[in-house]
Amino acid sequence: MTAVQNSNGNLPDNKDLTTQYQLKVLNDSQKQYIRSSIPILESNGVDLTKNFYKKMLENYPEVRPYFNKAHQTSLSQPRILAFALLNYAKNIDDLAPLSGFIDQIVMKHVGLQIKAEHYPIVGNCLLATMQEMLGKDIATPGFLEAWAIAYGNLAKILIDYERSVYENQPWNGFAEFEVVKLTDESLDVKSVYLAPRNKEFKIASAYPGQYITVAWKIPELPHETLREYSLSKHPDTQHNMYRISVRRIKDGVVSNYVHGKLKKGDLVGVSPPVGNFKYRKVEGNQNIPILCFAGGIGITPIISIIETALLDGRMVVFCFSNRTYTSRPFKDWLLQIKEEYKDQIKLKEFFSQETHVRKEEVIDELMTRVLNRTDIEKLISADCDIYMLGPNSYMRFIKEELLQLGVKSNKIATEFFGPYSP
Repeated sequence: MTAVQNSNGNLPDNKDLTTQYQLKVLNDSQKQYIRSSIPILESNGVDLTKNFYKKMLENYPEVRPYFNKAHQTSLSQPRILAFALLNYAKNIDDLAPLSGFIDQIVMKHVGLQIKAEHYPIVGNCLLATMQEMLGKDIATPGFLEAWAIAYGNLAKILIDYERSVYENQPWNGFAEFEVVKLTDESLDVKSVYLAPRNKEFKIASAYPGQYITVAWKIPELPHETLREYSLSKHPDTQHNMYRISVRRIKDGVVSNYVHGKLKKGDLVGVSPPVGNFKYRKVEGNQNIPILCFAGGIGITPIISIIETALLDGRMVVFCFSNRTYTSRPFKDWLLQIKEEYKDQIKLKEFFSQETHVRKEEVIDELMTRVLNRTDIEKLISADCDIYMLGPNSYMRFIKEELLQLGVKSNKIATEFFGPYSP
Protein backbone atom coordinates (compact mmCIF):
# COMPACT_ATOMS: atom_id res chain seq x y z
CA MET A 1 0.00 0.00 0.00
CA THR A 2 1.29 3.48 -0.83
CA ALA A 3 0.04 5.07 2.32
CA VAL A 4 -0.38 8.70 1.38
CA GLN A 5 -0.92 8.53 -2.37
CA ASN A 6 -4.38 9.59 -3.57
CA SER A 7 -5.14 9.16 -7.25
CA ASN A 8 -8.27 11.31 -6.95
CA GLY A 9 -6.22 14.35 -6.03
CA ASN A 10 -8.92 15.63 -3.67
CA LEU A 11 -7.01 15.69 -0.39
CA PRO A 12 -4.59 18.41 0.64
CA ASP A 13 -1.23 16.76 1.21
CA ASN A 14 -0.50 18.84 4.34
CA LYS A 15 3.14 18.30 3.39
CA ASP A 16 2.65 14.68 4.52
CA LEU A 17 3.26 15.84 8.08
CA THR A 18 1.73 12.67 9.49
CA THR A 19 4.51 10.53 8.01
CA GLN A 20 7.02 11.90 10.54
CA TYR A 21 6.39 9.20 13.13
CA GLN A 22 9.04 10.07 15.65
CA LEU A 23 8.00 11.34 19.05
CA LYS A 24 8.18 15.12 19.11
CA VAL A 25 7.67 17.48 22.01
CA LEU A 26 4.82 19.90 21.42
CA ASN A 27 5.76 23.45 22.37
CA ASP A 28 3.41 25.63 24.44
CA SER A 29 1.97 27.31 21.37
CA GLN A 30 1.21 23.96 19.73
CA LYS A 31 -0.38 22.60 22.91
CA GLN A 32 -2.60 25.67 22.98
CA TYR A 33 -3.75 24.91 19.44
CA ILE A 34 -4.74 21.41 20.61
CA ARG A 35 -6.54 22.79 23.67
CA SER A 36 -8.37 25.31 21.50
CA SER A 37 -9.92 22.32 19.69
CA ILE A 38 -11.74 21.15 22.83
CA PRO A 39 -14.88 23.33 22.41
CA ILE A 40 -15.03 22.40 18.72
CA LEU A 41 -14.79 18.68 19.49
CA GLU A 42 -17.37 18.98 22.26
CA SER A 43 -19.93 20.63 19.99
CA ASN A 44 -19.10 19.29 16.53
CA GLY A 45 -16.81 16.31 17.08
CA VAL A 46 -19.20 13.71 15.66
CA ASP A 47 -19.83 15.78 12.52
CA LEU A 48 -16.09 16.07 12.01
CA THR A 49 -15.41 12.36 12.49
CA LYS A 50 -18.41 11.35 10.37
CA ASN A 51 -16.99 13.37 7.48
CA PHE A 52 -13.53 11.99 8.17
CA TYR A 53 -14.75 8.41 7.76
CA LYS A 54 -16.70 9.34 4.63
CA LYS A 55 -13.59 10.88 3.09
CA MET A 56 -11.31 8.01 4.04
CA LEU A 57 -13.64 5.21 2.93
CA GLU A 58 -14.39 6.92 -0.38
CA ASN A 59 -10.76 7.66 -1.23
CA TYR A 60 -9.03 4.59 0.18
CA PRO A 61 -10.96 1.41 -0.69
CA GLU A 62 -8.14 -0.69 0.77
CA VAL A 63 -9.23 0.22 4.32
CA ARG A 64 -12.92 -0.59 3.82
CA PRO A 65 -12.64 -4.22 5.03
CA TYR A 66 -11.63 -2.94 8.48
CA PHE A 67 -14.88 -1.06 9.07
CA ASN A 68 -18.43 -2.21 9.70
CA LYS A 69 -20.84 -0.18 7.58
CA ALA A 70 -23.53 -0.51 10.25
CA HIS A 71 -21.28 1.29 12.73
CA GLN A 72 -20.98 4.18 10.30
CA THR A 73 -24.74 4.34 9.75
CA SER A 74 -25.49 4.27 13.47
CA LEU A 75 -22.69 6.82 14.08
CA SER A 76 -21.25 4.60 16.82
CA GLN A 77 -17.83 4.59 15.15
CA PRO A 78 -17.74 8.39 14.63
CA ARG A 79 -18.89 8.94 18.22
CA ILE A 80 -16.07 6.85 19.61
CA LEU A 81 -13.45 8.59 17.48
CA ALA A 82 -14.86 11.96 18.55
CA PHE A 83 -14.58 10.83 22.17
CA ALA A 84 -10.98 9.76 21.58
CA LEU A 85 -9.97 13.04 19.93
CA LEU A 86 -11.65 15.08 22.66
CA ASN A 87 -9.96 13.20 25.47
CA TYR A 88 -6.63 13.27 23.67
CA ALA A 89 -6.93 17.06 23.47
CA LYS A 90 -7.94 17.30 27.13
CA ASN A 91 -4.97 15.17 28.20
CA ILE A 92 -2.38 16.57 25.82
CA ASP A 93 -0.04 17.41 28.74
CA ASP A 94 -0.17 13.88 30.19
CA LEU A 95 -1.53 10.84 28.34
CA ALA A 96 -1.36 8.54 31.39
CA PRO A 97 -5.14 8.74 32.05
CA LEU A 98 -5.71 7.34 28.55
CA SER A 99 -3.63 4.18 29.07
CA GLY A 100 -6.65 1.91 29.48
CA PHE A 101 -8.27 3.31 26.36
CA ILE A 102 -5.01 2.90 24.43
CA ASP A 103 -4.93 -0.76 25.53
CA GLN A 104 -8.41 -1.21 24.03
CA ILE A 105 -7.34 0.41 20.77
CA VAL A 106 -4.22 -1.75 20.49
CA MET A 107 -6.11 -5.01 21.09
CA LYS A 108 -8.71 -3.95 18.52
CA HIS A 109 -6.03 -3.06 15.97
CA VAL A 110 -4.06 -6.26 16.52
CA GLY A 111 -7.19 -8.38 16.14
CA LEU A 112 -7.89 -6.64 12.84
CA GLN A 113 -4.21 -6.85 11.84
CA ILE A 114 -3.87 -3.08 11.40
CA LYS A 115 -0.36 -2.23 10.17
CA ALA A 116 1.92 0.80 10.39
CA GLU A 117 1.22 1.75 6.78
CA HIS A 118 -2.43 2.38 7.60
CA TYR A 119 -1.67 5.27 9.95
CA PRO A 120 -0.73 7.90 7.33
CA ILE A 121 -4.06 7.29 5.60
CA VAL A 122 -5.90 8.09 8.81
CA GLY A 123 -3.68 11.07 9.60
CA ASN A 124 -3.92 12.69 6.19
CA CYS A 125 -7.70 12.24 6.03
CA LEU A 126 -8.13 13.62 9.54
CA LEU A 127 -6.09 16.74 8.78
CA ALA A 128 -7.85 17.22 5.45
CA THR A 129 -11.25 16.99 7.15
CA MET A 130 -10.21 19.52 9.78
CA GLN A 131 -8.98 21.86 7.08
CA GLU A 132 -12.19 21.59 5.08
CA MET A 133 -14.67 21.80 7.96
CA LEU A 134 -12.99 24.34 10.22
CA GLY A 135 -11.93 26.78 7.53
CA LYS A 136 -8.75 28.77 7.17
CA ASP A 137 -9.48 31.05 10.13
CA ILE A 138 -9.31 28.12 12.58
CA ALA A 139 -7.35 25.50 10.63
CA THR A 140 -4.32 27.71 10.18
CA PRO A 141 -0.95 26.23 9.18
CA GLY A 142 0.09 26.36 12.84
CA PHE A 143 -3.11 24.58 13.94
CA LEU A 144 -2.67 21.82 11.36
CA GLU A 145 1.01 21.39 12.20
CA ALA A 146 0.18 21.03 15.90
CA TRP A 147 -2.42 18.36 15.17
CA ALA A 148 -0.05 16.61 12.73
CA ILE A 149 2.59 16.34 15.47
CA ALA A 150 0.02 15.28 18.07
CA TYR A 151 -1.35 12.62 15.73
CA GLY A 152 2.16 11.48 14.82
CA ASN A 153 3.04 11.08 18.49
CA LEU A 154 -0.06 8.97 19.11
CA ALA A 155 0.58 6.95 15.95
CA LYS A 156 4.15 6.26 17.10
CA ILE A 157 2.91 5.04 20.50
CA LEU A 158 0.31 2.76 18.92
CA ILE A 159 2.59 1.41 16.19
CA ASP A 160 5.32 0.50 18.68
CA TYR A 161 2.85 -1.07 21.11
CA GLU A 162 1.17 -3.05 18.35
CA ARG A 163 4.52 -4.21 16.98
CA SER A 164 5.43 -5.63 20.39
CA VAL A 165 2.17 -7.60 20.43
CA TYR A 166 2.60 -8.85 16.86
CA GLU A 167 6.11 -10.09 17.66
CA ASN A 168 4.66 -12.45 20.28
CA GLN A 169 1.85 -13.81 18.14
CA PRO A 170 2.08 -17.31 16.63
CA TRP A 171 1.36 -15.95 13.16
CA ASN A 172 0.80 -12.61 11.47
CA GLY A 173 -2.05 -11.71 9.18
CA PHE A 174 -4.97 -14.00 8.41
CA ALA A 175 -4.27 -17.72 8.14
CA GLU A 176 -6.54 -19.76 5.87
CA PHE A 177 -9.08 -21.81 7.84
CA GLU A 178 -11.85 -24.12 6.71
CA VAL A 179 -15.38 -24.48 8.05
CA VAL A 180 -15.47 -28.06 9.35
CA LYS A 181 -18.76 -28.10 11.26
CA LEU A 182 -21.92 -26.04 11.77
CA THR A 183 -24.38 -26.48 14.65
CA ASP A 184 -27.49 -24.60 15.79
CA GLU A 185 -27.36 -23.41 19.41
CA SER A 186 -30.79 -21.73 19.40
CA LEU A 187 -33.32 -20.35 16.96
CA ASP A 188 -30.94 -17.57 15.90
CA VAL A 189 -27.47 -18.65 17.06
CA LYS A 190 -25.20 -20.89 14.98
CA SER A 191 -21.79 -22.24 15.99
CA VAL A 192 -19.05 -22.42 13.38
CA TYR A 193 -16.07 -24.74 13.86
CA LEU A 194 -12.90 -23.61 12.07
CA ALA A 195 -9.74 -25.64 11.40
CA PRO A 196 -6.59 -24.69 9.45
CA ARG A 197 -6.72 -25.72 5.81
CA ASN A 198 -3.07 -26.74 6.12
CA LYS A 199 -3.27 -29.75 8.44
CA GLU A 200 0.34 -29.17 9.57
CA PHE A 201 -0.59 -25.71 10.85
CA LYS A 202 -1.28 -25.74 14.61
CA ILE A 203 -3.78 -23.35 16.13
CA ALA A 204 -2.73 -21.10 18.98
CA SER A 205 -4.15 -21.54 22.44
CA ALA A 206 -5.92 -18.62 24.10
CA TYR A 207 -6.80 -17.28 27.50
CA PRO A 208 -10.40 -18.06 28.46
CA GLY A 209 -12.46 -15.08 27.27
CA GLN A 210 -10.36 -14.00 24.29
CA TYR A 211 -11.53 -13.58 20.70
CA ILE A 212 -10.43 -14.05 17.10
CA THR A 213 -11.08 -11.95 14.01
CA VAL A 214 -12.51 -13.69 10.97
CA ALA A 215 -12.12 -12.44 7.39
CA TRP A 216 -15.25 -13.52 5.54
CA LYS A 217 -15.27 -13.95 1.77
CA ILE A 218 -18.85 -13.07 0.88
CA PRO A 219 -19.44 -13.43 -2.88
CA GLU A 220 -21.75 -10.41 -3.09
CA LEU A 221 -19.13 -8.07 -1.60
CA PRO A 222 -16.09 -6.69 -3.46
CA HIS A 223 -13.74 -7.18 -0.51
CA GLU A 224 -13.26 -9.36 2.54
CA THR A 225 -15.29 -8.39 5.59
CA LEU A 226 -13.73 -8.54 9.05
CA ARG A 227 -15.65 -9.37 12.22
CA GLU A 228 -14.53 -10.20 15.77
CA TYR A 229 -15.93 -13.21 17.63
CA SER A 230 -15.30 -14.45 21.14
CA LEU A 231 -14.19 -18.06 21.21
CA SER A 232 -17.29 -19.84 22.48
CA LYS A 233 -15.21 -22.82 23.51
CA HIS A 234 -11.65 -23.08 24.77
CA PRO A 235 -9.45 -23.82 21.72
CA ASP A 236 -9.65 -27.51 20.90
CA THR A 237 -5.95 -28.21 20.38
CA GLN A 238 -6.60 -31.96 20.19
CA HIS A 239 -8.77 -31.54 17.08
CA ASN A 240 -6.95 -28.34 16.03
CA MET A 241 -9.99 -26.10 15.74
CA TYR A 242 -11.71 -23.00 17.08
CA ARG A 243 -15.41 -22.50 17.72
CA ILE A 244 -17.22 -19.20 17.28
CA SER A 245 -20.96 -18.62 17.60
CA VAL A 246 -22.90 -16.09 15.54
CA ARG A 247 -26.28 -14.57 16.31
CA ARG A 248 -28.40 -13.64 13.30
CA ILE A 249 -28.99 -9.88 13.26
CA LYS A 250 -31.70 -8.25 11.19
CA ASP A 251 -30.04 -6.66 8.14
CA GLY A 252 -26.66 -7.99 9.32
CA VAL A 253 -24.70 -8.78 6.16
CA VAL A 254 -22.28 -11.24 7.75
CA SER A 255 -24.62 -12.88 10.26
CA ASN A 256 -27.25 -13.55 7.60
CA TYR A 257 -24.58 -14.98 5.31
CA VAL A 258 -23.40 -17.30 8.11
CA HIS A 259 -26.95 -18.46 8.86
CA GLY A 260 -28.14 -18.69 5.29
CA LYS A 261 -25.26 -19.54 2.97
CA LEU A 262 -22.14 -20.62 4.86
CA LYS A 263 -21.39 -24.31 4.41
CA LYS A 264 -18.88 -26.93 5.42
CA GLY A 265 -15.71 -26.60 3.35
CA ASP A 266 -15.91 -22.82 2.90
CA LEU A 267 -12.68 -20.92 3.53
CA VAL A 268 -12.11 -17.90 5.78
CA GLY A 269 -9.15 -16.00 7.20
CA VAL A 270 -8.41 -16.11 10.93
CA SER A 271 -6.07 -13.95 13.00
CA PRO A 272 -4.59 -15.17 16.32
CA PRO A 273 -6.59 -14.88 19.56
CA VAL A 274 -6.31 -11.56 21.38
CA GLY A 275 -8.18 -9.53 23.98
CA ASN A 276 -7.87 -8.15 27.49
CA PHE A 277 -11.16 -9.72 28.61
CA LYS A 278 -9.88 -12.96 30.08
CA TYR A 279 -10.05 -15.18 33.13
CA ARG A 280 -8.03 -13.98 36.10
CA LYS A 281 -6.49 -16.94 37.84
CA VAL A 282 -6.20 -16.68 41.62
CA GLU A 283 -2.90 -17.95 42.90
CA GLY A 284 -3.01 -19.79 46.21
CA ASN A 285 -6.63 -19.01 47.14
CA GLN A 286 -9.38 -20.71 45.19
CA ASN A 287 -12.06 -19.58 47.65
CA ILE A 288 -12.62 -16.31 45.78
CA PRO A 289 -15.90 -16.83 43.86
CA ILE A 290 -16.71 -15.44 40.44
CA LEU A 291 -19.92 -13.68 39.42
CA CYS A 292 -20.76 -13.66 35.70
CA PHE A 293 -23.39 -11.65 33.83
CA ALA A 294 -24.21 -12.42 30.20
CA GLY A 295 -26.86 -10.98 27.92
CA GLY A 296 -27.78 -13.16 24.95
CA ILE A 297 -24.82 -13.94 22.70
CA GLY A 298 -22.60 -12.35 25.36
CA ILE A 299 -22.40 -15.83 26.85
CA THR A 300 -19.77 -16.88 24.30
CA PRO A 301 -16.58 -15.84 26.16
CA ILE A 302 -18.20 -16.57 29.52
CA ILE A 303 -18.38 -20.29 28.70
CA SER A 304 -14.64 -20.94 28.88
CA ILE A 305 -14.26 -18.56 31.84
CA ILE A 306 -16.86 -20.50 33.83
CA GLU A 307 -15.41 -23.88 32.85
CA THR A 308 -11.92 -22.80 33.91
CA ALA A 309 -13.15 -21.37 37.23
CA LEU A 310 -15.03 -24.59 38.00
CA LEU A 311 -11.96 -26.68 37.21
CA ASP A 312 -10.03 -24.43 39.60
CA GLY A 313 -12.53 -25.32 42.31
CA ARG A 314 -14.09 -21.86 42.55
CA MET A 315 -17.75 -21.15 43.26
CA VAL A 316 -19.59 -19.62 40.30
CA VAL A 317 -22.77 -17.57 40.11
CA PHE A 318 -24.01 -17.02 36.57
CA CYS A 319 -26.80 -14.56 35.67
CA PHE A 320 -27.93 -15.17 32.09
CA SER A 321 -30.44 -12.83 30.42
CA ASN A 322 -32.38 -13.58 27.22
CA ARG A 323 -35.57 -12.43 25.56
CA THR A 324 -37.29 -15.78 25.07
CA TYR A 325 -36.75 -19.48 25.65
CA THR A 326 -36.13 -20.07 21.95
CA SER A 327 -33.52 -17.29 21.76
CA ARG A 328 -31.46 -18.75 24.63
CA PRO A 329 -28.26 -20.30 23.22
CA PHE A 330 -26.30 -23.20 24.73
CA LYS A 331 -29.13 -24.74 26.75
CA ASP A 332 -27.48 -28.17 26.47
CA TRP A 333 -24.22 -26.76 27.85
CA LEU A 334 -26.08 -25.13 30.76
CA LEU A 335 -27.75 -28.45 31.59
CA GLN A 336 -24.46 -30.32 31.36
CA ILE A 337 -22.47 -27.89 33.50
CA LYS A 338 -25.17 -27.81 36.20
CA GLU A 339 -25.40 -31.60 36.25
CA GLU A 340 -21.63 -32.02 36.49
CA TYR A 341 -20.86 -29.37 39.10
CA LYS A 342 -24.10 -29.33 41.11
CA ASP A 343 -23.97 -26.72 43.88
CA GLN A 344 -20.58 -25.36 42.79
CA ILE A 345 -22.46 -23.29 40.20
CA LYS A 346 -25.61 -21.26 40.74
CA LEU A 347 -27.48 -20.40 37.53
CA LYS A 348 -30.03 -17.57 37.54
CA GLU A 349 -31.83 -16.99 34.25
CA PHE A 350 -33.92 -13.98 33.24
CA PHE A 351 -36.35 -13.97 30.29
CA SER A 352 -37.64 -10.49 29.51
CA GLN A 353 -40.33 -11.40 26.97
CA GLU A 354 -41.76 -14.52 28.61
CA THR A 355 -44.75 -14.38 30.96
CA HIS A 356 -44.98 -17.98 32.17
CA VAL A 357 -42.38 -20.28 33.68
CA ARG A 358 -42.23 -23.55 31.78
CA LYS A 359 -41.02 -26.39 33.95
CA GLU A 360 -39.15 -27.99 31.06
CA GLU A 361 -37.09 -24.81 30.66
CA VAL A 362 -36.01 -24.54 34.30
CA ILE A 363 -32.40 -25.60 34.85
CA ASP A 364 -31.76 -24.01 38.23
CA GLU A 365 -33.53 -20.70 38.90
CA LEU A 366 -35.64 -18.90 36.30
CA MET A 367 -37.40 -15.51 36.30
CA THR A 368 -39.72 -14.10 33.62
CA ARG A 369 -38.50 -10.51 34.02
CA VAL A 370 -35.37 -8.45 33.58
CA LEU A 371 -32.39 -8.46 35.90
CA ASN A 372 -32.68 -5.60 38.42
CA ARG A 373 -30.67 -3.80 41.09
CA THR A 374 -32.02 -5.98 43.89
CA ASP A 375 -30.80 -9.11 42.10
CA ILE A 376 -27.32 -7.63 41.75
CA GLU A 377 -27.22 -6.43 45.36
CA LYS A 378 -28.06 -9.91 46.66
CA LEU A 379 -25.32 -11.55 44.60
CA ILE A 380 -22.21 -9.46 45.17
CA SER A 381 -19.66 -10.26 47.83
CA ALA A 382 -16.65 -8.24 48.93
CA ASP A 383 -14.06 -10.47 47.30
CA CYS A 384 -15.72 -11.84 44.14
CA ASP A 385 -14.33 -11.39 40.63
CA ILE A 386 -16.94 -10.13 38.18
CA TYR A 387 -17.21 -10.75 34.43
CA MET A 388 -19.90 -9.37 32.17
CA LEU A 389 -20.68 -9.24 28.48
CA GLY A 390 -23.77 -8.35 26.51
CA PRO A 391 -25.43 -5.39 24.80
CA ASN A 392 -23.82 -2.06 25.69
CA SER A 393 -26.88 -0.80 27.57
CA TYR A 394 -27.00 -4.03 29.59
CA MET A 395 -23.33 -3.74 30.58
CA ARG A 396 -23.57 -0.06 31.44
CA PHE A 397 -26.57 -0.71 33.70
CA ILE A 398 -24.80 -3.52 35.55
CA LYS A 399 -21.52 -1.64 35.88
CA GLU A 400 -23.23 1.49 37.20
CA GLU A 401 -25.12 -0.57 39.78
CA LEU A 402 -21.98 -2.42 40.85
CA LEU A 403 -20.02 0.80 41.29
CA GLN A 404 -22.86 2.37 43.28
CA LEU A 405 -22.88 -0.70 45.50
CA GLY A 406 -19.20 -0.16 46.27
CA VAL A 407 -17.56 -2.69 43.96
CA LYS A 408 -14.12 -1.52 42.84
CA SER A 409 -13.77 -1.06 39.09
CA ASN A 410 -10.65 -3.28 38.97
CA LYS A 411 -12.83 -6.22 40.07
CA ILE A 412 -15.07 -5.84 36.99
CA ALA A 413 -13.96 -7.34 33.67
CA THR A 414 -15.88 -6.52 30.51
CA GLU A 415 -15.45 -6.27 26.73
CA PHE A 416 -17.05 -4.08 24.09
CA PHE A 417 -17.20 -5.28 20.49
CA GLY A 418 -17.57 -3.11 17.46
CA PRO A 419 -16.01 0.33 17.89
CA TYR A 420 -14.00 0.94 21.02
CA SER A 421 -16.03 2.02 23.99
CA PRO A 422 -15.11 4.70 26.52
